[in-house]
Amino acid sequence: MKNRLIGFHDSSAIETSSGRRLQLEVDFLSRPPVRGDKALVQVANWDGSGAVVVGETDAWNFPQGGRQQWAGTDRICFNRAEGDNWTGVTVDLKTDIRQNLQKAVYTVSNDGLHGYGINFSRLHRLGGYGYIGLDDLTAKESAPAQDGIWKICMTTGKAELLLCILDVAVTSPAATGAQHYFTHLSLSPDGRLLAFLHRYWLPDGGIQTRLMVMQLQTCEFECWGEGFLSHFDWASDSCILIWGRPNSSLQKSRSHPLFQSKLARASLPMIKPLARLILGGRQSKGSAYRLLGFNHRGEGLKFAPELLQEDGHPSYRPTDRRVLLTDTYPNKEGTRKLMLCPIDNPEIFELGRFKQIKMDPDVSRLKEACKGIDPWVLKAFSTAHFAYSRSGIHCDLHPRWRSDGKAVCFDSNHEGHRDVYVMPIPEII
Repeated sequence: MKNRLIGFHDSSAIETSSGRRLQLEVDFLSRPPVRGDKALVQVANWDGSGAVVVGETDAWNFPQGGRQQWAGTDRICFNRAEGDNWTGVTVDLKTDIRQNLQKAVYTVSNDGLHGYGINFSRLHRLGGYGYIGLDDLTAKESAPAQDGIWKICMTTGKAELLLCILDVAVTSPAATGAQHYFTHLSLSPDGRLLAFLHRYWLPDGGIQTRLMVMQLQTCEFECWGEGFLSHFDWASDSCILIWGRPNSSLQKSRSHPLFQSKLARASLPMIKPLARLILGGRQSKGSAYRLLGFNHRGEGLKFAPELLQEDGHPSYRPTDRRVLLTDTYPNKEGTRKLMLCPIDNPEIFELGRFKQIKMDPDVSRLKEACKGIDPWVLKAFSTAHFAYSRSGIHCDLHPRWRSDGKAVCFDSNHEGHRDVYVMPIPEII
């Protein structure tokens, strides 16, 4: 049976006026993609009917899809390989005119005129959700000056470097020797700010995350939060809701230059327990949804900590940002929850529970799937976990809204294959 997916919840895969959706179709589920695996790019009606193939791509993965998204009412874009580079292409659905893009796209502006992209080979090499098959040409640089966030003209296809990794890396305490990369680009609702996650690997194998926000007009940027941070969405034009916890004393010490030496690397298995003893025990759990903004940097303000107690993929209702849509990761039984949470009077409206398919990942081509990833990065994963997390067996719901706010759709494999499901939202919400 064919498998269909949209991917990450933050891409504009739902067309505003008609609700048409962009999805991928693939013929396997149990293993990570390898070089040469193609996915069909389809345009379908909101309910999945009338699917039409408009292209194919080898630049995709199960968690994020191919970043297929709308760049106007009748124009779409998606990523693909072109020679030795990951690039993008736009397709006019009325005329079938195609425009090659110099760089792969992560997100597109609301007016469809500009895209913003990153180096998906570097993302793959450093353990993120990148694409398999092309070498990272920046591999010898821990924080390259000629790579970072690219601004792409969706009309001409030309790309310019908007912000380099080096400029951001030098503002962090562990810039020397750490491997830095960008991921999770997201535009504010008014299109003036661009948020992204700056991540870098610590010498002991840990990873640090910073929520960065850049003003697109001036390219000035600042850090709104730092620590164990993951999924987020814009709560307003100047405020972000993000899951995570700020740095503990131990985490801050791990970023200190003292911990960068070879001696420290070799001694870390002994240093960690001692550091915990000196600093007062293990890191506190402390994870919650937090509101971060110009006036709430650092720890931010906790949001509904009694109700929302686990990480998910949050998104605000486009017609009324007083309603939050999110999900949960699978529990011990493999069940994921789909939920709504009103902002003014927080309570949980559970929309459904969906049990993830029970299947062992296929590891027969795992060596191919891991090609290009730094060996020390792979040490952070077990073989089985890496195969599972990059396969279609691991299927987060990644819920997203229809533009009128009256329905949501999500990815799931609870029926034994992967598909996109739609659900109306009760009028009472």
